[in-house]
Amino acid sequence: MKTLKVDLTKVSNELYDILPPGRPRGIALGYFDGVHRGHQELVRVMVQRSAELGLESDVFSFDRYPKPVPKYAMLNATSPGNSHHDAQPLRSPLPPAAYAFKGLLQTADQRDEQFAALGVDNIILQEFNSEFAGLSPEEFCDLILRDKLNTKVLVVGDDYRFAKAQAGNIEMLSQWAETHGVELHVVPSVRAEGKILSSSLIREYVEAGRMPEAGRLLGHSFSIPGKVIHGKALGRTIGMPTANIRIPYGMVIPSYGVYVSRTRVGQAHFDSVTNVGLRPTVNHTDPVPLVETCILDRELELYDQEIEVEFLELMRPELRFPSFIAMSNEIAKDLVKAREWHKAHEKAYLYTLAQDIPLYVARSKRFNTAYLQIDVYLPLEAEHASEYALLSQVLTAVSQDYPSRPELQSFLDTQYGAEISADISAVSNLQKITFHMSAVHSGLDGSSPFANSVGVFLDMLLKPARDDEDHFLPHIIETERQNLHMALLAEENDLSQYAYDRAKAHLYCDGTRLLNPLGDKDRLSAVDKTSLRQAWMRMLAEGRIHALLLGNIGDTSIADRVAHELSGIPRSQTAMQLVAGRNPQVRTLAGDKSIVEIAEGELAHVVAVYDG
Repeated sequence: MKTLKVDLTKVSNELYDILPPGRPRGIALGYFDGVHRGHQELVRVMVQRSAELGLESDVFSFDRYPKPVPKYAMLNATSPGNSHHDAQPLRSPLPPAAYAFKGLLQTADQRDEQFAALGVDNIILQEFNSEFAGLSPEEFCDLILRDKLNTKVLVVGDDYRFAKAQAGNIEMLSQWAETHGVELHVVPSVRAEGKILSSSLIREYVEAGRMPEAGRLLGHSFSIPGKVIHGKALGRTIGMPTANIRIPYGMVIPSYGVYVSRTRVGQAHFDSVTNVGLRPTVNHTDPVPLVETCILDRELELYDQEIEVEFLELMRPELRFPSFIAMSNEIAKDLVKAREWHKAHEKAYLYTLAQDIPLYVARSKRFNTAYLQIDVYLPLEAEHASEYALLSQVLTAVSQDYPSRPELQSFLDTQYGAEISADISAVSNLQKITFHMSAVHSGLDGSSPFANSVGVFLDMLLKPARDDEDHFLPHIIETERQNLHMALLAEENDLSQYAYDRAKAHLYCDGTRLLNPLGDKDRLSAVDKTSLRQAWMRMLAEGRIHALLLGNIGDTSIADRVAHELSGIPRSQTAMQLVAGRNPQVRTLAGDKSIVEIAEGELAHVVAVYDG
């Protein structure tokens, strides 16, 4: 994804090189501060429709916040991340705002990262100058949307207004789009908790310290990034070393207080507790607010490193203490409460990126069972589907330490009935392999079945049992091949499954052939040990891999172990990526119709397909 800074009110050869006017585009319009759930829905519509029509999918926005900032506002308007000396106050020709602008919800880098994840090709940032702000609605549509951007699909929110004095509205835009053959999508506002979801509402929540509400509307936790600077080192004197970062200039400031947080360092996310405010000690108060975070139960050297602090929940307001001892005692209580919160909170979160492989963790102590699931997405192709289906069963049949099924089962039985399996499914044009392992966290004898089983499970996938020629064991290949043949035969005799597959075939009108994720009998018979080994290497190098640890996993030692093993996978730089609306593909559905087919069988089957 590229971020393009342009001024489309001017004509230049450089502009034509950056934005070739002959290239048809899908365009989403808006400022998108926070890229909240409402914004995400709008962008998804644009990306999906652009993919269906073969268009470039772009977001058109501004290089700065397009509303005026009153002189009495605490912050001058600027892109977050700039220093005070680089700040450029906005001079907007729009009518004065009814309230003071409180700051933006994210930095430009955070915004760009979210747009990339949503499948956007380019973010086109128009210089918000007097020439652009002075365009009439007709000039904006003709000069910008038609002539400069070659817009074929246009997506806006239902409250979108544009051009000089915000004179342009949905009605005018709809008339223009119909006249010029532009496909217009007006996305309804998203409502949450009885209110229209908006960046302004989220800012109110952040200012009030209502981080769970802000996170729900954003679709992710509110966070502040920054480079760690030197502080007063008071935390080290009481056994609580902290990392201090400045709030990026122009960003909204949370309510002063102590928060349960999570801090990203590099690609890893650590449990933490964070103070935002002026840090009033016994005899000192800082002149400007800082973010001061303590990573729990880790010793990390963070000076001059870029970190990002996610705010999860406010524990208490910032306080001034009568003595250093009183402050130390309160901080000790904060640490205990934060640890308890993290242990009890069951929401899944990104623990780390091992290369490009995300490892998610969702902890729960309500049950004794824990799970490790590894999903691999691959192109669903007739040539390779049978190979991957057979591979999944061969990998989960035996291991180096337990080279036969009876030996492996005996080991699993000693681990209080631990289970290891693999499932195959289709997700549109993708073949999905799910490797799954579950075990109790702790046995009655004090053993650790889950920890013991994790090692065997990872070895089965990453260091599988092979013969002297580095191929999978021939007798295991043949056994699992016969099992798959039986599964394919069972599908053929399952009229309910047959009826369902026929309904799907009629449902899609884009001519796409529906492939069985288990492959087919002829190709399955042709898979040999060489092609199976190549499929294993290709799966690890080029497949899209996700990992999830769920349940009673104990401390972070198992998560660290899994991340370490995933980091050793030989990944390709061209490994497949999942992009909303593109991969997996969105298929075009047929219109309403009724179809009757005659087939042999004792029972008739009806399949009803509906939307809504």
